[in-house]
Amino acid sequence: MRQVEDALAVYEVLMAPEKGAVSAGPSTLQELLAAYQTSRAPRIMSKISFLLLDGLNTPVAAELAERWWDSDDDWEANVAVLAARGTGLLDRERLLRKVTGDSSVVAWTAIESLTGDGTPEEIAALHSVLRNPDQMWEGARVAATKRLVAIGGLDAEAVFQEWTFRPAEAPWRFDRSWLHRNAAQVVPRMIEALPTAWWYYEAPFALGELRAAEAVGPLCEAVLTASQPLPMIEALGKIGSADAVPTLVRLFEHADPKVRAAVLQVLGKLGGAELTVVAMAACDDTDVLVRQQAARVLVRHADARAVPLLLHLCETAHAAQAADALARIGDPRALPMLWHLFFHHPDKAARHAAGRGLARIDGADRGCWSTDPQAVRAYVWLLGHKPGWPRHALRRAIEHTDALVRARAAETCGRLADPAAAEDVRALLDDPDPRVRTAARHALDRLGPEAES
Repeated sequence: MRQVEDALAVYEVLMAPEKGAVSAGPSTLQELLAAYQTSRAPRIMSKISFLLLDGLNTPVAAELAERWWDSDDDWEANVAVLAARGTGLLDRERLLRKVTGDSSVVAWTAIESLTGDGTPEEIAALHSVLRNPDQMWEGARVAATKRLVAIGGLDAEAVFQEWTFRPAEAPWRFDRSWLHRNAAQVVPRMIEALPTAWWYYEAPFALGELRAAEAVGPLCEAVLTASQPLPMIEALGKIGSADAVPTLVRLFEHADPKVRAAVLQVLGKLGGAELTVVAMAACDDTDVLVRQQAARVLVRHADARAVPLLLHLCETAHAAQAADALARIGDPRALPMLWHLFFHHPDKAARHAAGRGLARIDGADRGCWSTDPQAVRAYVWLLGHKPGWPRHALRRAIEHTDALVRARAAETCGRLADPAAAEDVRALLDDPDPRVRTAARHALDRLGPEAES
């Protein structure tokens, strides 16, 4: 068959970014066909293709399907398939002849036009497409794989047992369950394919999805010299084996900051004694994305060794997360910074995180010298988590002019469960603010029946 002269037109037929670019209608198609007879301009050819991709169903389209069905021109034959699809004139037997024909473009469109239950003849035709090694047939092979997956069943799956497909045609790209059904064959083949440039993505992806523990060693060996190591790093993270940690630590010296950031992310999942050391070193990385990933790892997994760095992070956009990490570690060195965040940080999340840290870490009461009711409320809340601290500030809070401070004071008295506070709490039962009265009643309930009398 004569190949279409304008490759761009074929591309636009199959990969058109927008359909319906030209208003549909028999007259419009007639005009375009008339123009096509005098000029095979790519613009005219594209407009015809757009119309038929939209499923135009008119007598003109039906006539066009028959007129061009056996054309020696690839583009015309391809348009005939589109026209037949839109007008409901497709015949499986005729389509299969297109599938097994000489044109990859027409075969691609014909395969995408196949619907319903597959037949043995269709499976055989699709199988022949997968066996065609020509690079020009890649689109048709992908379409054939997708169609075989849609057909399903033993006969369709048997086609893939020959493993003639390439990465873009891997059946698991269209049906993830296929990967798990055929794991026994997939794992050894994908391990073998790891050093192959073509399989740089799909092989690690398949091994990671299958959580193939036997692939950790080969992945660790391949990732150190891989030109594109990111998919392998991601696979090691999915598998989740601690055996990968030494290799990942070595990879942190990689020149690509994306690789270093990915290593940190995976190490954050795997944990281990090396994690804090690597993340601390990464805080001085030249790349901002690596430093940000290091900060995220530190605030989630750091131990006492990272306290100085976490204190520094409290002065950055990671203040809330860093304060939570300091609370988790429980190191008293964090107290001055936590007090500062507690009273002065503009972000509520950071103030709350600092409060949780102060509540958890033992330390002396520094008092509240602020007159801001919001700061006083937070401090009164903190008093409820510190039974050993003096109570004079709590008594002042009961008489505060801010209703929410008084309500918080009542809640704190209830939390501390100190019967000596019962008289002060009972005085709040007559408070003019209903929120305070409600808080006082709940606090007296917690103090016990004797407190209510």
